[in-house]
Amino acid sequence: MDFPNLLLTFVYGIMPIITLTLMIIGVIFVFGKWLLPGILSPTGGPIRIGKLPNGDYYLDIDWFFWYKWFFGSDKPKPRKSWWHAVGYAIENLILDVFLFRRVFCRDKITWALSWPMHISAGLIILSGVHHAAHSYLLGIGSEVPSANGLVLPIPQLFRFPIDIPGLPFPPIVIHILGIIFFVEVILLLIRRLTVKKIASITKFDVLFDLIILACGSVVGITMVIVGPSPILVAIHGIIAHIYFIAIPWTFYTHIIGGMPFSAVAAGVRKARLGV
Repeated sequence: MDFPNLLLTFVYGIMPIITLTLMIIGVIFVFGKWLLPGILSPTGGPIRIGKLPNGDYYLDIDWFFWYKWFFGSDKPKPRKSWWHAVGYAIENLILDVFLFRRVFCRDKITWALSWPMHISAGLIILSGVHHAAHSYLLGIGSEVPSANGLVLPIPQLFRFPIDIPGLPFPPIVIHILGIIFFVEVILLLIRRLTVKKIASITKFDVLFDLIILACGSVVGITMVIVGPSPILVAIHGIIAHIYFIAIPWTFYTHIIGGMPFSAVAAGVRKARLGV
């Protein structure tokens, strides 16, 4: 087996298991830190570990013990029903998670760059070879992923009795989405580096994530122009592995729990206070 195919086998046949393992370890570590006193939870409030007078320890996680907010004698204000909490949570999920309301309110230029970037990324992941690769690895797809006849040796460790199809976009649409994604990432990176008020609060992990995304986009666009050679496909896969391994340790930790938990918890709190 020549080097390009050997590299392809390692990147897509072995690295997914390593990446998934390291990412799970990172997620466990991050959630473990949230259990420490004074550390902020995904909702922005502390997860409290306290000690009772009898010596027993207790754990108080706001979004986990939501049921306490609707029962008991400690009622700060008349409560609204559980269905109000569900409605508020759905509203917050749509506005904050899918439409980026908070980003829009803080900085409309950043919103105009970041929202299309996330939408185009989501559409790319849910279509074409990206969807086939991820669904096959996770056991929710039976189609062996390939790029222009180049079969990716991705392992399938288990198989669920479902087959979730990808979005039926033609290649030209996926290519356009890739260009939009690349342009938005570059503009966000430039903005992070040149606008003083944003650069002053930008940490290294944010720049690292944007650079990794830009590198992946460059390789993807290059494959569209010259074709998906084994070396380019392997490099694209390596960049993807680096990105996923880094998620728990960087700004993109919010993918794991920050946004959805915050939206749900905010809805429940709103119903709790009866506002």
